[in-house]
Amino acid sequence: MGWKEIDHEYAKDFRQRVEAMTPEPLYESFLLPTPKVCLICACRPAISALYSGTRLIVPLCKECAADWNAYGYDILKRVRPKQLVLRLAKYKAIHPLGRPGLIEICTDVAAMAKWSKKMKAIMKSMPRQ
Repeated sequence: MGWKEIDHEYAKDFRQRVEAMTPEPLYESFLLPTPKVCLICACRPAISALYSGTRLIVPLCKECAADWNAYGYDILKRVRPKQLVLRLAKYKAIHPLGRPGLIEICTDVAAMAKWSKKMKAIMKSMPRQ
């Protein structure tokens, strides 16, 4: 194994460690690639979304977007997994053939869960003041 391969492995590992330690701030954008359902209230179609970089994290309806502008990250603390799943199931029961489909909803929930898990790990690792 040459020095280039060793350096590449080190750089890859370093990038992953830095990425794991760096918080991902969210910003709101009205660009939605496809129709989405709000993941905060899980009962209305989304009109905007919270992005981290170029990744869509949380789609928002009009009312939840207003709450985001007023309360910030505190609205994400309202989301409970069990309640979210029940509300999304109810939404899909009422709109069985409408977009977004179940696969798209599951992808959105997975992206939000991944971001949330990373932020919780970062908060735990920070010293308390």
